[in-house]
Amino acid sequence: MLEFKQHFLPLSSDFDVRDRMKVSAYLDMFQTVAGRHSELLRLGARDLLTRGIAWIVAKSRLTVYQSPAPGLRSDVVVSTYPQPPGKLDYIRDYYMHDLDGGLLAKGSAQWLLLDMNTRRILRPILEYPGEYVTFAAYDSTRIDKIDVPSDAAEIYRHRVCRNDIDLNNHTNNIKYAEMLYNAADLPEGREAADFIINYIKETQLGDEIVICHAHTDNGDSLFAGKKNGETVFTAKLQYRSV
Repeated sequence: MLEFKQHFLPLSSDFDVRDRMKVSAYLDMFQTVAGRHSELLRLGARDLLTRGIAWIVAKSRLTVYQSPAPGLRSDVVVSTYPQPPGKLDYIRDYYMHDLDGGLLAKGSAQWLLLDMNTRRILRPILEYPGEYVTFAAYDSTRIDKIDVPSDAAEIYRHRVCRNDIDLNNHTNNIKYAEMLYNAADLPEGREAADFIINYIKETQLGDEIVICHAHTDNGDSLFAGKKNGETVFTAKLQYRSV
């Protein structure tokens, strides 16, 4: 069965001032297990670079049920399971459990193959060696497209720095969640419940990203990141009361 699990001891920097794990920390652990699983299958980032190909994430979703306990009891187990390749993409699911087996969070990501020379998306040409699981993290493997009103208000600016850049020589997808964390605080008495982000265009060292924000009718947050007026990512954050 195509499965990979890894234990993590979250860092203190993975938690916010309210002792709840940051959205970016969940996504970072999910991305880490995806990378390591791919490496074990000889389909890792460095394996593909020799062929002029790179893995990139087009969309991610995260659902949080309960934040890991901070401190010495915060050990978690993160597992990942790839779904069979689609017509254009590779869906990979994630789960985070505590050491007692309780489900803390789950997620899904839409991965694509990028031609490093042309910077164009390739149709799936790789196949994971092994047996795919018959279950999925969500009823639909499609991750929603997030639209943000054109009149969303500017709330933050970020200049892409060297710490943001990854092996593909562009801003790592986790860094956009970190930007949102710096751009807007969680409303008092509420915490993150569901998060979706769409990565639309890549950004690189020195680019300035302008982050805009709007609310939905039910109080959820919508975000758009823009470079020179062009949207590079959109995101939606749903809350629940605590």
